[in-house]
Amino acid sequence: MKTKYVFLLALFVCLTSSIYAQKDKAIYPKWTESDFLAANTGKDNEYLSDQEKQIVYYMNIARMNPLMFYHVYLKDFLKSGASRTSYVKSLEETLLGMTPIKALHTSKDLFDEAFKHATDMGTTGRKGHNSLQGRNLKQRFETLQKSYNAFGENCDYGNSDALGIVFSLLIDEEVKNLGHRKNILNPVYNTVGVSIQPHKKAEWNCVMDFGEKK
Repeated sequence: MKTKYVFLLALFVCLTSSIYAQKDKAIYPKWTESDFLAANTGKDNEYLSDQEKQIVYYMNIARMNPLMFYHVYLKDFLKSGASRTSYVKSLEETLLGMTPIKALHTSKDLFDEAFKHATDMGTTGRKGHNSLQGRNLKQRFETLQKSYNAFGENCDYGNSDALGIVFSLLIDEEVKNLGHRKNILNPVYNTVGVSIQPHKKAEWNCVMDFGEKK
């Protein structure tokens, strides 16, 4: 995501993080406590940090209730002063027009791969999907192909908070094929692993590994 969004994302998160749950329930009273719990699939995982658990939650809200994500989160983001670029408009259209899809569930093997890649990229200051040994995404996932029919990966740089990361990848500014957004909202994927690690040059990087569990 462009640098101009980083400050706005941080400001937006700081101003609104304490009232998310209240706003969710106020605007969408038809969503019960069990609905919110169903979106929070990573809440009991000891290997995920609080921010990583929140990333899974926000992605699942966007998948399971795109209208809620639009009204509760995206509208507030725009009110915080973010530019309504063509990519932001495109995300609005996507959320307003999509059919709700099932939640992503967390997976330890995908987390392990995300953690390894985020750590490797972070300690060396590199970016991209290739490993330090030059293995591409398909090669990196070779040992996991027995468990998954399909897989994908998102990488984000410069954000450390959960909602900022999710917004960055959903808006997908200047990514013409919207590959990150498509991964998050892909109904084929049913599992995910998420890791946020320090980055030598970008300060932080987040890796999300998605899979279609067999």
